[in-house]
Amino acid sequence: MLFYLLIVLASAIDYYQILGVSKQATQSELKKAYRTLSLKYHPDKPTGDKKKYEQINKAYEVLSDENQRKRYDEGGEEALKNPDGRNGFGGFDPYNFFRDIRPHQKHQMPNIEIVLDVTLKDLYKGKTIEVLHRKRQLCHHCHGTGGDTPDDVKECPVCHGSGIKMETRRIGPGFIQQVQSTCDKCGGKGKLYGKVCHVCNGKKVEEGETTISVTINKGMREGEIIKFEGFGDEKPDWKTGDVIFKIHTIENPNFIRRWDDLRTTLHITLKESLIGFTKEIKHLDGHIVKIEKKGITPYGSVISIENEGMPIKMKETKGKLFVDIVVDYPHFLNNQQQEAIEKLF
Repeated sequence: MLFYLLIVLASAIDYYQILGVSKQATQSELKKAYRTLSLKYHPDKPTGDKKKYEQINKAYEVLSDENQRKRYDEGGEEALKNPDGRNGFGGFDPYNFFRDIRPHQKHQMPNIEIVLDVTLKDLYKGKTIEVLHRKRQLCHHCHGTGGDTPDDVKECPVCHGSGIKMETRRIGPGFIQQVQSTCDKCGGKGKLYGKVCHVCNGKKVEEGETTISVTINKGMREGEIIKFEGFGDEKPDWKTGDVIFKIHTIENPNFIRRWDDLRTTLHITLKESLIGFTKEIKHLDGHIVKIEKKGITPYGSVISIENEGMPIKMKETKGKLFVDIVVDYPHFLNNQQQEAIEKLF
């Protein structure tokens, strides 16, 4: 039995350790730690770690909720899995029931979609863009409680924090009915307030901003999305929405993208179209692509060059570069040029 207990304790997950905070950490400290770690280990970042990112989100989900944090502090993960205590109701406490269903029925704030303008060069080379995101966040002073001090916010003694009042009504001889209604003591808030927060005036939220590091991976495509979970607007007792960046490519004057391929135009003279040419094209990252052609090159010819297109995601190869040939004919010919052409043709 002792051996089994030691195994359980060894395998237990410490949510405080995952976020790198103490057990006395405030909501503000938890949020700051979460933002720092979630940015560092986001799967889209070079330092990303999907498993660790999921652990960070789970730890913050539990510790940022007062009820879940209290159960976790008292009994660890097992208390989260089995929140019902043993009591006179055969293990079922109606007050705990209505209190505990509230976190699981949280409304979710809407996701925020942001169009991210990037250049074709950014998509070719890859880039990290720092975006200043303005958002509503929990008040830094009251941490979303609405009270000026912790003593100004108390649990409603009637509904025990659930916001719901249960009444027993007799509807006939031998028949009773349990009726659920909004608690009239607290108005369904589950809390009673003294002095309201002097910073947010009891609104519980304030305007804030955060910097989001958006990593553009090589080869990403038009319309592709990059999601940052839990970075949207905040509201007490609501699940925070996500910030979703949607890739929009700024038109390039020299190159056109078609999936993993690139297309560009090369102008040559009439002479070059007849006897051949050697040309250079400056690519998106600055390297030079040399193009050589001998003999006749008709107007509208297309030269295909392997591995000079866009990087292909998750691969070490690139698409093709297609070069459309345009022959620039002279606007006029002098007598000597006309005679020479007549002799040749």
